[in-house]
Amino acid sequence: MDAVRENHCSGFSLIEIVMVVVILGVMSVVAMVKYQDSIKAAREQDAVAQLQAIHTANELYYSKSNPSEYLQGTYPLNDPGGDQSINDQFGLSIFANGLTYTYTSTSTTTYTATADEGNFTVRVNETVLGASNPCCSAGTCPTLPSC
Repeated sequence: MDAVRENHCSGFSLIEIVMVVVILGVMSVVAMVKYQDSIKAAREQDAVAQLQAIHTANELYYSKSNPSEYLQGTYPLNDPGGDQSINDQFGLSIFANGLTYTYTSTSTTTYTATADEGNFTVRVNETVLGASNPCCSAGTCPTLPSC
């Protein structure tokens, strides 16, 4: 009887170890997808906040200009060595944070500012900020409606 007990090993079987590894793998995949979704939503909200700042600055520009008009032209976010950028024109300090911002106006009464993330593009225009401004003009935005 003692010989039988000496040969008996305690521990986990191979099937138990494999099941634990599979469960941990599934949990890791789910966590990674949720993490990526939250990062995408945060980038969208950053774009919305920056575009709202551009919108507000442009409305201020409109109210101070005589006659009232929006800034005309096409401007990138930054213009190294120059003064032809969104930040320069409106006196803002927007950081790109991996987004590409563009401001375009071809008339004195309309404009469009966009933030392109690569997977989605957020747009704001001269209309009042609300449920449909800013909006998602390309790709799939996590929370914004399509334009």
